[in-house]
Amino acid sequence: MDEPLSGLDPLVRDEVMEGLLAQAGETTIVISSHELAEIERCATHVVFMDRGRVVFQDTFDDLMTRFRHVTVTLPRDAAAALAPTLPKAWLSPRREGQVITFVDRAFAGDEALRRQIAEHVGAVQVASAEPISLRDLSKALMRASRTESLQ
Repeated sequence: MDEPLSGLDPLVRDEVMEGLLAQAGETTIVISSHELAEIERCATHVVFMDRGRVVFQDTFDDLMTRFRHVTVTLPRDAAAALAPTLPKAWLSPRREGQVITFVDRAFAGDEALRRQIAEHVGAVQVASAEPISLRDLSKALMRASRTESLQ
């Protein structure tokens, strides 16, 4: 189904999704949509496409385990710029003042992340890794794809 929720009011959206899920049983339903918050409620598998080609596919649960939105707060005396080489798994790294944010696409637990941050950033005051929404994950992947195509 291509954009089955487009143009529908919230109540009808819910009714359509509930109806689809009630009828699906063991049937696979393929939905192509930009309405990621709606899809997130029922997806078991996710496929990301870029310019007509599959970038990757995975189960929804594995994606939500592997990807994290990371926020790092640096000490006041930290160097002004990000290191020139950061792990490729850190998507869309940004620094604003003493705060660095990125999406980690290879999250392997808090301890492993702390080791990576120490190696590539140095001392930090606080580092947190939070679950990411499908919408934010999609945006991070699109930004990374744009950056790669410009290089």
